[in-house]
Amino acid sequence: MDDPQLTASIELPQLHVRDKSISQIKAHLQVANKRAELTLDSQVAQASVHSKADINLERDYYTEATIDTSVVGLDPLLAMYLPSLPQGFRVRRNFTRA
Repeated sequence: MDDPQLTASIELPQLHVRDKSISQIKAHLQVANKRAELTLDSQVAQASVHSKADINLERDYYTEATIDTSVVGLDPLLAMYLPSLPQGFRVRRNFTRA
């Protein structure tokens, strides 16, 4: 195929992988003119995630990709991977940007 063409979209209210869940999944793929554009939006550990990739489908497959998130809380993220945390456990954090 010299110049494939494809448009695809998918929406899932919730996806369970092992005992973890990802919600509000929306993905869109557009392939045309020897390029692919992919976007993916979701909610993980109470944070919004937006991903975008532009891929050249010839020669070196040059790709530019970004992942943007809202504030990622450490409490729900730790709870996903350390289910034995004491009830009411909270993480206090202070981040400083230089």
